[in-house]
Amino acid sequence: FFFSSRRRHTRSLCDWSSDVCSSDLIVLGFAKSVKDADKYRGIVYMDVWFDEAQDFMKEIVDLLWGSLQNDMYVGACPKLLITCNPGGVGHKWIRELFIYENTRLSNTVWIPSLLKDNTYMMRTDPGFAKRMTEQYKDHPVLLEQWLNGNWEIAESNYFHLALSNICKKNIPYYAKIWAGLDWGYYPTAFACVWFATWRDSYGKRYCHVFAETRQLRLDMDKQAELVLKIEEGLELRGVTRFADPATRKRIESESMATSRSIADVWSKHGLRTTPSKKIMKVVGLRIIDQLLIRGILTIDPSCVNLIQEIRDAQYHKNADGTFKDITDARQDDDMTDALRYGLLKIYDASWSVELKNAWVDTPRKQESIASV
Repeated sequence: FFFSSRRRHTRSLCDWSSDVCSSDLIVLGFAKSVKDADKYRGIVYMDVWFDEAQDFMKEIVDLLWGSLQNDMYVGACPKLLITCNPGGVGHKWIRELFIYENTRLSNTVWIPSLLKDNTYMMRTDPGFAKRMTEQYKDHPVLLEQWLNGNWEIAESNYFHLALSNICKKNIPYYAKIWAGLDWGYYPTAFACVWFATWRDSYGKRYCHVFAETRQLRLDMDKQAELVLKIEEGLELRGVTRFADPATRKRIESESMATSRSIADVWSKHGLRTTPSKKIMKVVGLRIIDQLLIRGILTIDPSCVNLIQEIRDAQYHKNADGTFKDITDARQDDDMTDALRYGLLKIYDASWSVELKNAWVDTPRKQESIASV
């Protein structure tokens, strides 16, 4: 639900001394989807309030945000107000627009509020925090969010990304170099990640992502040129590239004789790829997760797009509140798709058999999870 009010007088919104209900029209709305919110368009609101904003997609908020106008009333001060907690489908956009200082909107005031800030409750009910800790002892991430306002983690995080997974590594000369590619143009992006695999003298396995690129509105010939230019700049030799199997599908043309695939266009411009395995998406995602958990997969801090996607990836939530074992389709997955295309061709199929026992219907405990 969201609350919104449409002002009918010229009194300043900041004047809280008078009775709001006597001069304002308070509207209680419902918007589970953008379609639900669309019926509230066309009305000039002087302030829009979202309660539990983490449960709303950004598209819904943007739709109502556009209805805030100050040219209808003299001295008006329209505002978008939200109250929220970490987590939910809105976790990412709230964090970017309000929490992080470097991405926060210039005309925004963020007022963090923790349980310990509520001195009245702490004084009248000093055992509240202890009861909450005991009640949710099996949900450490949720407790960290509620008690400490931690926006760096989410209970429904799909991947186990630890601080130790984000690091620089010296790649030995004998390491094999790979690349994973995911075709896109707009709104999905073209993505490519480069990673190296090797074993040390003790037989320990390593898989290190050391470079990436993510581009929107880049034509196929330019995509090929960009990848080759990056590889030349990194002085990479003998790179084996794996791409989305769909890149081998024929592009519709005037005749079959002139039709080509995306892979054909890339190859014409010097970028040769091998199609990855056609296998369920969840298998590739779980391989990424298992490699992270075991400390085999590490990512260079410069790969900010891949790190961000892994951090923000959430379980898909069903209508009944349960979670499906797949990432939420409304979130960006260009970089993780590119990575899984590469990993699926490298690691043995037995991984998928081993991972079947790890599949669950609810988010896993994340006591050891940390984010950068």
